[in-house]
Amino acid sequence: MKEKFDENPPPRRGPSDEDLALAPPAELGTILFSMVEPHPGHAAEFARWYERDHFFSGCMAGADFFSGRRFVATKDLKGRRVGDGVSPETGIDRGSFLNLYWIMKGRRDPALNWSVDQVRRLARQGRMGPPTDSISTGFYEFSGRTADQPEDIPAELALEYPYKSASVLLLERSEGTTEEAFRAAVAARIAPTLSSPRSQALWFRPLQLPANAPRIAVPVPRGELECGWLVLLFSDCAPDAPAWDDIFADLDQALKASRLGHLRLGGCFRPILPGVDDYTDNL
Repeated sequence: MKEKFDENPPPRRGPSDEDLALAPPAELGTILFSMVEPHPGHAAEFARWYERDHFFSGCMAGADFFSGRRFVATKDLKGRRVGDGVSPETGIDRGSFLNLYWIMKGRRDPALNWSVDQVRRLARQGRMGPPTDSISTGFYEFSGRTADQPEDIPAELALEYPYKSASVLLLERSEGTTEEAFRAAVAARIAPTLSSPRSQALWFRPLQLPANAPRIAVPVPRGELECGWLVLLFSDCAPDAPAWDDIFADLDQALKASRLGHLRLGGCFRPILPGVDDYTDNL
């Protein structure tokens, strides 16, 4: 029996506004940045809980989160950090765990609202993990990318490619300094990090937390919203390579000398291999 086909099918309908809103192109728009420190004696418990529950239930289960990865800074890496302090109350020696999540462009508000609601759901179930301090946690808007090598890894794949290190630069521009001058000064100092193949720098601006965020979340100060920057450096260079010391120190000194801004934190992390705990006894 022959199957019948319509010789004159109706014209194909284009995507609706709802289609475009709920199925946007796979482009990076916003990230969740979370640097935390478990209380003494709880590191192994925290690592197990986070990778087996919270990484998925707290973030990756959200419809607008499309990539995530966990990193750690062991005692030796934390000892090589540079900067004036993550905040006026917090130095640079804390923040062993770094958790990064990518969110679809154009889906920021739904993702933020889902995150707030999900945290409340998990809290009601007693699933917010062992005692932990949030050293720096917040949402950031993607603002650009720098890469010098022809072997290109797009920003959307930065957490998927097996980079050997992820470095964090928490920066603050001085009032009266233009965005262009500040970014140019920082870009010039981090240029050596981009000399290895596939390395890249991703630039972000901080976002205010939703008004209904849990009370444990600290609102972003006005000065940080206006002048703060986050730069993530992804590289195939090992996190303990001596070159990082020179790059961070040079950037810190250059910003202070020029009075363009200051470095709050510059430090390296290494990726965590899921299911393998080879670090919690060395934090």
